[in-house]
Amino acid sequence: MAISLILAFLSGLTILLARTINSQLRSRIGMKYTLLANYLTGTIGAFLVFLIGGGRIPTFDRPLSLRDAPAFLGGFFGILVVGLSAFLVPRLPAYILTLAIFLGQLFSGMIVDLVRDGRTPIGKIVGFVLIFSGLIVSFPPKRDSADSAEETE
Repeated sequence: MAISLILAFLSGLTILLARTINSQLRSRIGMKYTLLANYLTGTIGAFLVFLIGGGRIPTFDRPLSLRDAPAFLGGFFGILVVGLSAFLVPRLPAYILTLAIFLGQLFSGMIVDLVRDGRTPIGKIVGFVLIFSGLIVSFPPKRDSADSAEETE
C-alpha cells in the first residue's frame, strides 16, 4: 500500500509538471500544435512501453460494435485534459487549479459510485464539501472599486 501511495504522489507531481510544460508550449507554438505534440509523443511513448513489455495485439472474442465505443474515449478525454490545462495554467494559481481539478475528480468519482452502486458514501460527500470550502476560502476577497478609491486618496 505504501508503494501505491508513493506512486500516486509521484503521479500528482508529474501531472503538475506536465501542465506547466504544456502551458509553456501552448504560449510558444499554439494550442492545436501543443495538442498534436502531446498526442504524438503519448502515442509513441505508449507504443514503446507496449513493445518493451512484450505486448501483443489483443484478439477479441466478438466483433467490436458501437456500444464498445466508450471504452476507447480515454484518448479523447486525455486531449481535453491537456487542452484545458494548457489554457488554464496561466489564468489560475497552481494551488487553485490543482484543487479545482481534484474537486472535479472527486465529483466524477461520486457520480460513478452513484451510477454503479446506487449511492455515494456520506464520507465522500463530506470530503468534497470540506475541500470545496477550502477552495472558496483560498480566494482573496474582492474589493469594491469605491473601497479601492478611498484607500488611494
